[in-house]
Amino acid sequence: MISKEVKEIKNHINSIKKHFDNKVLGLTQYFDGKVSVLTEDSDGKISVIAEQYSDIKSDIKGLKSNVNKLQDDMDIVKSGIEIIKAELKKKVDYDEFSLLEKRVARVEAKLKA
Repeated sequence: MISKEVKEIKNHINSIKKHFDNKVLGLTQYFDGKVSVLTEDSDGKISVIAEQYSDIKSDIKGLKSNVNKLQDDMDIVKSGIEIIKAELKKKVDYDEFSLLEKRVARVEAKLKA
């Protein structure tokens, strides 16, 4: 009689174990599906970020090129300004020229008289 009861208990334990295994399997499949969806979603987002990074990197290269060109142009402008400043030092300003004209006119007037 005890062996019959032991067998019934073992059968009951086996049925509980099968039921538990089925529940665990179901939950595992459920969570695998959720993880798969999350993985696909994050992979898509990562791909978008990678594309944007590539575009940004390309834009930065272009900006660096433009900055370098502007720097070269600025160096040319600076050297041109230095030349202009040197040439302007050799020139007479308007007031000095006006005074000189008046003096020459007076000298010429005296010479004619």
